[in-house]
Amino acid sequence: EEIRRRVREKARAGERSFFLEYRMVKKSGEILWVSEHTQLIQENGETHCYCVVTDITETKKINEDLRLLASNIPGGVCTVRMDDDFTLLYGNEGFYQLYGYTPQEMSLEFGNRLIAVIHPEDVARVYDSIERAYESGESSFEFEKRVIRNDRSIVWLLTRGAFIRGGEEISMSCVVIDVTERKEMEEKLQINEERFRIALDQTSNIVFDHDLLTKRTVQSVQAQKIYGLPIVMENVPESLAERGTIVPDSAEEFRALYRRVAEGQPSSSAVVQTVGVNGESLWARITLKTIYNSDGKPVRAVGMVEDITRQRRAELTSLKEEQYRRAILSDAVAYAEINLTKDRFEKLTGSWEAAYAKMDPLRYSDI
Repeated sequence: EEIRRRVREKARAGERSFFLEYRMVKKSGEILWVSEHTQLIQENGETHCYCVVTDITETKKINEDLRLLASNIPGGVCTVRMDDDFTLLYGNEGFYQLYGYTPQEMSLEFGNRLIAVIHPEDVARVYDSIERAYESGESSFEFEKRVIRNDRSIVWLLTRGAFIRGGEEISMSCVVIDVTERKEMEEKLQINEERFRIALDQTSNIVFDHDLLTKRTVQSVQAQKIYGLPIVMENVPESLAERGTIVPDSAEEFRALYRRVAEGQPSSSAVVQTVGVNGESLWARITLKTIYNSDGKPVRAVGMVEDITRQRRAELTSLKEEQYRRAILSDAVAYAEINLTKDRFEKLTGSWEAAYAKMDPLRYSDI
């Protein structure tokens, strides 16, 4: 009855050629979808229908599968005309949910002009991304943009699309994904990195990140101030040893420091002698902390370089004084260490110890 009604309507409207789609039941009970191309011809005062029927069951099934796929994609699917307004030609349910409008609202309020809901600060960048991809002959494009939803909230959307050429009109078939959470995390990370960078610039220590696979090191600005080194260095540790920043006597210990973390040791530390930007001799304590990938293999190391020149020089001075003292005392008959401020002997050896051991308290002014 439905088919008869539609044919009569076409005939009354004066149409002589048209297409109809409907279901047929085979003798076996199987249901088929068919497309019927009908022509109405007048013969002897009677109207006759001449029909060509094509089985479109498989096509219907494919279209239904595509519809279900589009409905279940984690995001939205749309087709947009490539014009100044990015006129929306089609959007699935997920698309409208991402944009925050119903199909009716998008049509009535904006005339399906997607340009109207893109954040003004992102419009030029979107135009540029699409134009560059099209003019360079690329078949696809990708960009991120902000969209102002109906409730005035703002979301970040990643759009990946391809150009479709149909005659003189060019359209874009796109998949749209919500990346708001990722963008917010990136913004927080950028803020934290900037805070960390500012904190590093305020300290005298050098902090660096070392890629164990590529041997590339990225270091704080203090490396420039203290050693005249670039922020990014390749082939570390060899490049630092070869350029003379590490003195030859410390070069092997410096290389061993990096070998230990490359072999998987959780952390490693070494004290090495270095040469500063003005040629001065500096002592540094270098500490590396290993970072592992998901397989437990060492891939990076975070390091810190501390200037311990004063401490090291004090240790060396103390060591030399002790060596001098031992050399002097090797042939001495007696030895004493006197605290003049407190007027007392701190240490007595040799003949003096035997002579004054019974005096308590033993004051220097009494001798």
